[in-house]
Amino acid sequence: YTRLNSMALCALPAKGYLATSSCAQRITRPLFQAILDRSIKESGKQVKIIKLRRQAKDHPIHPHMPETEYLQFALLQVI
Repeated sequence: YTRLNSMALCALPAKGYLATSSCAQRITRPLFQAILDRSIKESGKQVKIIKLRRQAKDHPIHPHMPETEYLQFALLQVI
């Protein structure tokens, strides 16, 4: 995920957007954010995070089952 996102960011011009997501239960919210941070650093681009989202209400997250929070989404913009 890090390499893919980094390469995508490198390919974007200024003001370009990257929509990225994960549907893997092993990619937790903190890990997803760490991947984004590393991707941004590796790309060498100035980036702002427009949105960070998780699954919609029709995919409920059980408080005692962290694996149910498996959908991650981010919208980034190169500045």
